[in-house]
Amino acid sequence: MARPLVRLLGTLQLVRFSLALGAIGDLWFAVLLARADPAASTLPVATMGLGEALAIATLVATGLFAFGTSLNDVLDVRHDSAFSPERPIPSGRVRSGQAVIVAIGALMTAVSCAVLFGRDALLTTVAVAALILFFNAAGRYFPGVGLLTVGLVHAGHMLIPDQTPALTLPAWLAMVHAIMVRATVYRLEEKRPPIGPAAVLAVTVGLAVATGLLLSRSRALEPGAWPGEISATSALWPIGAIVLFIIVARLKTRGIPPGAAAEKLLRYGSLWQVVYGVSWMAMIGQWRAAGWLLMLAVGGFAVLLLLREALSLVLRPPTYRA
Repeated sequence: MARPLVRLLGTLQLVRFSLALGAIGDLWFAVLLARADPAASTLPVATMGLGEALAIATLVATGLFAFGTSLNDVLDVRHDSAFSPERPIPSGRVRSGQAVIVAIGALMTAVSCAVLFGRDALLTTVAVAALILFFNAAGRYFPGVGLLTVGLVHAGHMLIPDQTPALTLPAWLAMVHAIMVRATVYRLEEKRPPIGPAAVLAVTVGLAVATGLLLSRSRALEPGAWPGEISATSALWPIGAIVLFIIVARLKTRGIPPGAAAEKLLRYGSLWQVVYGVSWMAMIGQWRAAGWLLMLAVGGFAVLLLLREALSLVLRPPTYRA
């Protein structure tokens, strides 16, 4: 009985299920915001049932995320065999052929489900998948290009169900957050080549261009772009979420080895994408939607803890002394 369970848990480890919560939270937020925004009232995401829309968003998010992580492990099998033998493929818990099947199946799931959100959602999903493929095949070997690509993947990912102006600022924050977290993790893990002045310049220029494109394509800063009333006080919600993440990240990574700090930062950075969604919804007074996202964050975190404990027990079963 343990063998199938090891295979299942190995597959969940392969697709980095512990980091997928942020991807799901991004699309849940996009769905909930679209349903509160009169400008998106005619989109499929707003006209279908809420449960159906959230289920589709979950499948698209996990499909794209699993595609990227599985592809990463398939391409890195030699490196992982030498430096990370505990990974699913080098350890034998998942075969390389199975990982390829997972990657292809995940991509097909994401694309086929995105069709249900309409043509624009399908095109955005294909564009995000292309960025993921580019990152794994070439972009990650150049720090500046790789970090910018990660940010673009997060921004594009959030825009899949809805490309109306209200999503522009949240997509921008998701992009910047992902770049900063990944850059810090890159330094903590001491990856090569290091992030030098050229990489910093490339990310800065690329981020400026991406910001200009995001703002130019919409009326995100114009009055009425957001549903609901926004005051100076309510705008403190997303600002507070940013400050709180900085505090939590410092507390969780202080005084521990760089490798463990990088892992924690990735996990909390992913979870915080959901927290940002809660803060945006609180800003516009959509408390019910904020509650859905908060439930996702708490429930998802609890599931992740259970999966970690299950993996630990299966791979290192307890022994009893006579």
